[in-house]
Amino acid sequence: MDKIEKFDEIAKDIKAAIDATFTSIAEIYASNQELLMRKNPSENDDGKLVFPKYGNREETRISEQELRFEFIQQLLSLAPDYFYSVETPTQLKYRFSKPRTDFKEYGVDISVPRIQTQADLNYDEAHKGIVKRYHSICESAQFDTVLMNSEGNRVAYIEFKGMNAPEKEYRKDFLKLNAEGCEHPHLKSEKRGKRKPCFFIQLLKNEKQLKEEFLNSDISDLGLNDTTYVCYTLDGKQKYCRGDIDVFNKDSDYIKI
Repeated sequence: MDKIEKFDEIAKDIKAAIDATFTSIAEIYASNQELLMRKNPSENDDGKLVFPKYGNREETRISEQELRFEFIQQLLSLAPDYFYSVETPTQLKYRFSKPRTDFKEYGVDISVPRIQTQADLNYDEAHKGIVKRYHSICESAQFDTVLMNSEGNRVAYIEFKGMNAPEKEYRKDFLKLNAEGCEHPHLKSEKRGKRKPCFFIQLLKNEKQLKEEFLNSDISDLGLNDTTYVCYTLDGKQKYCRGDIDVFNKDSDYIKI
């Protein structure tokens, strides 16, 4: 049996990687911005990742890509037994946008975001070969990163976000994480098991952006549920979290939201 299997141990490994990522990403942001490097060449011998500028304006881009690449590098340096995949297809199917046609007469729930139901499958079956270029009501989605053990078992699910995002983007990601990481009943029995650590990791420029997102409302209203939310602000170098994983809640360096 692969040693990467216990929830608390996996969560602890991920937290260590997140902490190291936030420390490293702050140093990289301070020295390795494309705009800054053109004036003062970087002397950062440890971090080679660069925050690029936008192509058509003199402004540094902050995105989930830098966050994800640095996290993977830190995780594998701290816990090299993990395997990982990127843009990983989901096991369930979802509906994330309103359909052009009203399917309610077929018993189909048109609310979004949501998980595929039996009514969706019934509609699909009834319309195959009838509608030209027919597409299923629900489709597979993707996870930014899935951690696996050496046996190819998925042991943790992670979504990354850089800067602010529309409310629907949070709802989509939280839905996927809770459904598949927390073993939704819709998963086939052979794909179900124990709850797995699920993380939504966000990188923001400052606390003002965080307040615009969550501090003036309850993040749980967006469907956080069993997912752990973790955030870092570059200007204030402050860490925030929300969730029920002890290793985060016991760390006083994290502000609980």
